[in-house]
Amino acid sequence: TLTNNGTVTFTTSGVRGKAASFTAASSQYLSKTDNASLSIATTISYTVAAWIKPATVNQRSIVEKGAEYAIGMSQDAGNPFNFYSGAYATSTTNPVAGTWYFVVGWYDSDTDTANISVNNGTTVSVASAGISDSAASLYIGYGDTIAAGYFNGVVDEVLITKHLLTAAQRTQLYVSGKEALNNKYRVRLGSDTVNQLNGSTSISK
Repeated sequence: TLTNNGTVTFTTSGVRGKAASFTAASSQYLSKTDNASLSIATTISYTVAAWIKPATVNQRSIVEKGAEYAIGMSQDAGNPFNFYSGAYATSTTNPVAGTWYFVVGWYDSDTDTANISVNNGTTVSVASAGISDSAASLYIGYGDTIAAGYFNGVVDEVLITKHLLTAAQRTQLYVSGKEALNNKYRVRLGSDTVNQLNGSTSISK
């Protein structure tokens, strides 16, 4: 169970039903104390993903677990999305306030790289200095290590899994989310590496 700090509200206009809505001025964020399910061993591949709709575009961590891993908006011009896992993989996508984005970051232990893709687009890959296991809590809507401060916007469908999702699985997540946003139809995912819960966070071991 996630701890609700600062009274995070849940809007009904998420990707699928409800989503967490954060107000930076009210210091709102969700958190979960460090545990074995959240910590990443230094020798395995893993994936972190989320649907993100920023209300304010600035340098911020959006999903962060200390210096272990984080998805956020960088300090570079235009504040493009980035993923940290021993190094910063920075996308070429500059977010626009009020727009939904599907951001996926992953660490590939075979190639020792940090990778990011936004809206199922081009993958940016950089050499990683390796994973550093951290005792820090998991934060959603806040960061205190990689990019300090509170996020202003909406987050839905957070995924943390100790699996390297295939390109097809990443595409499936993106397409199903887009279809839900467009009110067309929903695709039920069959992968046992992906758990999705409406209006909440999915943490897959």
